[in-house]
Amino acid sequence: MLGFVYIYKKLYKKSLLRKSIGGLVVMRHRGLLLLTIVVLPTLLLYVADAQQAPRALGVMYIEPYNLYNTWYTDLSIQAKMFTSIPGRGVVAASGIDTSSGEYFLEVLGIDSSSRAVYRSRYALSGIPTTIASDGDRGGYIAVGTDRGEAIVYNTFEGRVSYIQASRFPVKRVSIGVGASGDPYLALLDSQGYLYLYRATRGGWVEVGPRESTAVYNYRRSVVLDITGTEVVRGTVRSIDPSLLLTIYTPPLLSVVFVIYSETGYPIPNAVVTASLAKPRATKDLVFQSVSDLNGRAVLSLPLIDPGGTLYSVNITHREYKTESITIELNQWMLEKAPIEYRVVMKSGRGEVTRIVKSAIASYAVLLDTSSAPESVRFGKPLLLDIEPIHIKLVKPDIVGVPWAYLGIVIGYHRDLFVVAFTYFDQDLNPVPVKIQNRSEDYVWYILPSTPLDRVWMGYDSNGHGVSVILGNGRVYYFLYNDQRGFHTAFWGIDIPGSITAADYRDGALIAIDDSGNLHINRVDPITSIECTRSGDYLGVPVGSGVWASVGSGKGYLATPSRVYVINSLQNIVSSRCSIELVRIYPRFFVAGVISNYSVSVIDGYIDIYEDNSLVARSLIVNGSSILYLPKGSYIARVTSSAIEYASRLVVSGSIIDLPGPTLYRVRLFLYHYSPESPYAATLARVPPGLMLSIDRRINVTTVDGPLELLLEGGEHDALLIVDGIELARTRFTISGSGDMNIVFKVSTAMLNISVGVLGAEALKPPTELISIRLLAEGPLLRGDLGVIKPDSSVILPLGVYRVVVTSPFFHEGEAIVGITRPGSINNLEILLRPREFQARLVVVDELGIPVPNASVSIVNIISDITIFSGVTSSNGTLTIPRIFLGSYLVSIEPYNQSLYMGYRGVLRIDSQDLVVSINRTRQQVTIALIDPISGDLVSPVRMLIYMNNRLMHSEELSRGSAITSLLLPHGRAKIVVEPVGQGSIYTRTEEEVDIVVGGGRIEVVLDRRVMSYTISIVDDTGQPVRGASITIKSLENPTVEFTWKTGNDGKAEIRIPYGSYKVIVAAPGYNTLEEPLPIGGQSLVLKLQPTLLNMLSRYTMIYIAVGMAVVIIVVARIARRYIQRRAEEEII
Repeated sequence: MLGFVYIYKKLYKKSLLRKSIGGLVVMRHRGLLLLTIVVLPTLLLYVADAQQAPRALGVMYIEPYNLYNTWYTDLSIQAKMFTSIPGRGVVAASGIDTSSGEYFLEVLGIDSSSRAVYRSRYALSGIPTTIASDGDRGGYIAVGTDRGEAIVYNTFEGRVSYIQASRFPVKRVSIGVGASGDPYLALLDSQGYLYLYRATRGGWVEVGPRESTAVYNYRRSVVLDITGTEVVRGTVRSIDPSLLLTIYTPPLLSVVFVIYSETGYPIPNAVVTASLAKPRATKDLVFQSVSDLNGRAVLSLPLIDPGGTLYSVNITHREYKTESITIELNQWMLEKAPIEYRVVMKSGRGEVTRIVKSAIASYAVLLDTSSAPESVRFGKPLLLDIEPIHIKLVKPDIVGVPWAYLGIVIGYHRDLFVVAFTYFDQDLNPVPVKIQNRSEDYVWYILPSTPLDRVWMGYDSNGHGVSVILGNGRVYYFLYNDQRGFHTAFWGIDIPGSITAADYRDGALIAIDDSGNLHINRVDPITSIECTRSGDYLGVPVGSGVWASVGSGKGYLATPSRVYVINSLQNIVSSRCSIELVRIYPRFFVAGVISNYSVSVIDGYIDIYEDNSLVARSLIVNGSSILYLPKGSYIARVTSSAIEYASRLVVSGSIIDLPGPTLYRVRLFLYHYSPESPYAATLARVPPGLMLSIDRRINVTTVDGPLELLLEGGEHDALLIVDGIELARTRFTISGSGDMNIVFKVSTAMLNISVGVLGAEALKPPTELISIRLLAEGPLLRGDLGVIKPDSSVILPLGVYRVVVTSPFFHEGEAIVGITRPGSINNLEILLRPREFQARLVVVDELGIPVPNASVSIVNIISDITIFSGVTSSNGTLTIPRIFLGSYLVSIEPYNQSLYMGYRGVLRIDSQDLVVSINRTRQQVTIALIDPISGDLVSPVRMLIYMNNRLMHSEELSRGSAITSLLLPHGRAKIVVEPVGQGSIYTRTEEEVDIVVGGGRIEVVLDRRVMSYTISIVDDTGQPVRGASITIKSLENPTVEFTWKTGNDGKAEIRIPYGSYKVIVAAPGYNTLEEPLPIGGQSLVLKLQPTLLNMLSRYTMIYIAVGMAVVIIVVARIARRYIQRRAEEEII
């Protein structure tokens, strides 16, 4: 009694390709398999390359380095869910970007050997609800959102596809490569709809199934949960979503029982208990309800068999006799209103019925859609009576068992929290198990611990071991028993604290508790050994855990903002568990003048490395350090205020001596220079008072002379530092005691010096007469460095500098700047107080022509006092004898106000040469655009008016709108008329006109496109007609006509304006021809018909010849008859 219908819906996305694809309805009803094929249009979705290219992230290490072979990287989002492809080093996180409030899928490519991390981000349309990958070495990651959208990331091609599958939130996704070799995506939404997609060359196409409709009169059943098959080959796992474990419930019928007493009053608190009677189920299905004050009790009963489902109903009450009835439900009742039964209870001795939680008629079935939509295969449904929380379907790498697939279901069986183990054969049918000589469909166990809000499940690759981890810290281990043929509960342990993230795989168990402590356990069929020592080794707080995963050889942990990588997790649980306590004594040697001696390291810390990976870190206290390490060989790096060295460390006992190198007595002479800066290009002694830092652990102050130090042999890095600022650096090598010259390369930065005006920040001062002097005030350079130009850039050593600016236009300015960051760009602006200076003002009109005899007044904006008045000369100029830089109000009154308009505005005086533009007066001008044939516009045009190469007006005129009025300044203007759009009959027309004072009317005759014709005139015999008259008359304006004469070849070349015409052809001896002229220009051949006289004259000779022939024949006949008659007479 199970079926699925494949229905295809439209995906509204950017790139869609329509196709037609088959649909399939598969039904099983009373032993019959029914198939119905439908063809529906579907849409194929494809979204191209990723929005953001991968880029490298900064990789960080865990402090205080207590994690074994573990490192982490930060995320750019606050993630809420994760998944991974561990065999390819891919981790995917989905969450919110707190800065923008948008949701993203962030994919990390992790190279564990180099600890390089590459990231790509893809936008999500809604809140992520679920995420999944396709196994250890796959290439796909899928995310579902609350808007019904699925986002599939292809790691091979580095791009995503967006699939709008449903209108409801996505509950579960499963992604992977199916048995057919094609990638599949299975998706379940919150309403119980199931979707299946298959990848094609262009994207993802929906192949079904969408609903579990079966034969329930098109009423769907609800799919509670799905999971793809986890196929295990060796230790490598892959996901096959084309074979799904589906948990669903059949349709429910609402049945109302109205309970009355014998007197007709409703009976409250009556217990109605319905038990499934037919078809017979392997599990007892009991449903209960209690009547309310109106005597009504409502039961939601599943329709197990659409043809007929029988329930036995008992109604009990402590004060009334028990009533029993039998009801039968069928599929036709699904269309009806709630079914109502009325029950009358008799007074008498009643009974008390225990109230239990109603059963959930959930079924488990394997669905094979690898051949969809052409065919679908599914096994026999298995009644579970479990509300699922977490399910898995595994095809383990196992032989010698009667089953092929292991289904694990964790959920609620009424009020009990249980785990169920189901087994299926190759035909997808359930394999029963024998428990105490009885056959059961599956085996289930009660988990006595409260699961809180989360539960995790893992298994061994051979399918024997299964681990269930609950949120309260309880872990259960189930082991397959070959004799019994099912998994048995073997042991359980408690992890301290509540668990926020956990995973199990092949003997490795990792978990993060609510205190942020990480727990790693080695699990085997006998017991579980904790590999961590909380607070000392792996139990350091890593934050609130969100996700944990045991990959193939490595493990992953995740908090909302970080991803942790445990490179050798399987190595830890196999050979490094557990770790023992060791004490390390670090020391070093000093080579003196007379003898050598040993010195213990009393402070600092020790880093332990294995295979270039940081294993652990511990502080050095009183000359020793305590660490938890497994036995083996490591590299130990000692870091202290006196020395830093690395040495091989072999852990074979609890006490280890760690000798270091030998130190040498040296005397250092310090110099500095910089080839990038002209101010430090020569070698100079390092001044006293700076801090010399060697290898960032030996810090001394420079003096006026050499420094005597104890240093380790080999290469060293040295820095000159003042107040935390790195002034210079170098590298030198120590090979023995003695004097050494150390040359530092100075760190430089760029200084950009700009000059502004005090009180007028927007004004740019004249730079040609500004002088800038640069003075150094330490710590490396001191003294006068010379003069530089304004707005110039200089490369300087880090330090403090004084800048002095002088100019005849400004009072002297001075500023001090500190350059502290190497390679930085520093901007310094010096504001100068202006002095009075002389300026020249030019008044021009809007066309750039000087305006003579204009009165100019300049007013202070703040005080409203006129500070200057004058009249421009013949060339439009005047001189302002004294004025400051700044902004002023200027008033200009032209002498001839009929030609120019006055001006009042803000004048910004920032140079000695100033220009002010005023407008010419506007004249009322009427421009008429005239069509050369019709007079009015036939199609839209655009009119442009230029004056002195400046666009003064632009306007589009529609059809018929031939006249426009506007205001223009006087002067010479060019009117340009352009066609608008394609297919216009006009061409570009240009005409220069004078705009005179007082305005007037200007007419512009438009140019139409030219149509070219070659017209050939022939007679009825095809011979050219010479001298034929061709008249072209306009159909738009009958008064417009054009006339041509044909030449000796009977042709005429005609060029006429674009339009509708008729052609009239006349020639002597021929009838006049008149017909429409085709639009567009082409070669035409026109045939003339001769007149009647022409026809008669053409055939005159023929008529004469015919007449003579007739006369000769008649005369011959008459002569012959005469001769015959005379002959006859002579004979007689």
